[in-house]
Amino acid sequence: MPAPQLDIDWPAYADEIGRRVAAIRRARQVSQTELAGATGISRTQIQNIEQSRSFLNSAAGNTTIYRLFLIAQALGVSPRSFLPDTIPVAEYRATLDLTWPQTELEVSVDALKHPVPATTIRSIHVQPAVRLVPGEALER
Repeated sequence: MPAPQLDIDWPAYADEIGRRVAAIRRARQVSQTELAGATGISRTQIQNIEQSRSFLNSAAGNTTIYRLFLIAQALGVSPRSFLPDTIPVAEYRATLDLTWPQTELEVSVDALKHPVPATTIRSIHVQPAVRLVPGEALER
C-alpha cells in the first residue's frame, strides 16, 4: 500500500516556517551562529531550516518539532510563532510571496512583545531589541 500523501503545498508551507524563524531571529538581533550555540543545533542546520532546505534529494525542508521548540525557547517566543495561520493549499506559494513583507513585519513585531530569556542573553549576549512600529521599515 502506498504511503499517504498530504494534500497541501508542503514546500511553500516549509518555506514560510523557515522565513518566520529567520524573521524572529533577526528581530531579536541574534546571529545564526549565536542561535546555534544557544540551541545545540548546528549553524548549518539553522540555515537549512531558515531556507527550507533538506539534504534529501533537494526536497523541501522538514525540520522536527523538537528543533522548533529549541529555537522558540532560545528566542523567547511560542513555537506557534513559526507556524502559518492557514493550511497551504494550491496556489499557496503565490500568496505567500505577495503577502510576505507584511507577514514578516507582523511576526517581528509580535516577537518583540516578549523578552529574550535570561539564559539566552547570558549565552549569546543579545543586544537590546529594536522597537518596530507597524508601517515602518525594519532597519538592518
